[in-house]
Amino acid sequence: MPIDSHRVDAVKPTTEMFLSVVRPPLESGDTDRLVAEVDRRWSAGQVSSLVCTPDAEAAAAAVVVLGLIGGRPQLGALTRCLHRDEALIRQLAEHAIWSIWLNAGSAAAMRPMREGLQAFSDERYPDALDRFELALDHDPDYAEAHHQLGLTHLLLGHDAQAIEHLRGATARIPCHFQAWANLGHGHADLGQHDQAATAYRKALSIYPTMPGIADALARVQDDPSVVDAA
Repeated sequence: MPIDSHRVDAVKPTTEMFLSVVRPPLESGDTDRLVAEVDRRWSAGQVSSLVCTPDAEAAAAAVVVLGLIGGRPQLGALTRCLHRDEALIRQLAEHAIWSIWLNAGSAAAMRPMREGLQAFSDERYPDALDRFELALDHDPDYAEAHHQLGLTHLLLGHDAQAIEHLRGATARIPCHFQAWANLGHGHADLGQHDQAATAYRKALSIYPTMPGIADALARVQDDPSVVDAA
């Protein structure tokens, strides 16, 4: 009889036990089997206890699993992985975090979110705005819809609207490093270098090796040509 993981939260997997279960489906690329094998034994909370283990293989495997079964309660553990020395684990953690962010909306919000992402990918930005706004109509607390709406406004040069929605994303998910980075870009576009620097520093405090953000911070700190807005 399968173990009900919700009744055994005190039982945490050892690295050896965990790897013996997840290695075969990971090596074969069988995601469905991986999820099933883990779900029979452990909750996402139990798996999250492994992401900080010094055993890099076990930590990487735990991060992959959390990208499949984790939710907002696991974001703290995954965010800590962004500070690890191993580049692979940082990359896997970023992927897992994005998966959780994207899937954190209500069921009704997911369809317009997917449609908005496709429109954004196709560079149909007005359509993307419409879809992301509809996602927020269905779920006003959907942080990733706020982020995507803010990013689309940013690309269209609507900096004030972009900042409003990017702040909405960071208010709902304070560890949203990409929203903080894009918030920095919005303030930089407006010449508000103090605010931009604050947002960039916040992004880097969450994800220290985030590509391009240290350089962006250096530019707003070193460029004397723009007077910061109040």
